[in-house]
Amino acid sequence: MPYLPDSLRFGAPETMRTWIVVFKPHTSIEEISAYVHEVERAGGRVLHTYYHNFKGFSATMSDNFVKALQSARSDIIDYIEQDQEIHIMS
Repeated sequence: MPYLPDSLRFGAPETMRTWIVVFKPHTSIEEISAYVHEVERAGGRVLHTYYHNFKGFSATMSDNFVKALQSARSDIIDYIEQDQEIHIMS
């Protein structure tokens, strides 16, 4: 897990949004668990973990924490996107 400053872990209350973090296929369960732990330490909440179709998790996290994850230049995170509803018209 890349170093994240304590100010991003324990800062003032921020707007929390739901995000999906997708890891690269070679990522181990232990590495994903380390990120889950960091999300929880930062005051976020992991909603679901995914190990079958893709490796990752959805979580409620602050925008600043997500920016820190994105800028950490991790070689195991594939991408992070905000969760959203999708409507299909038929």
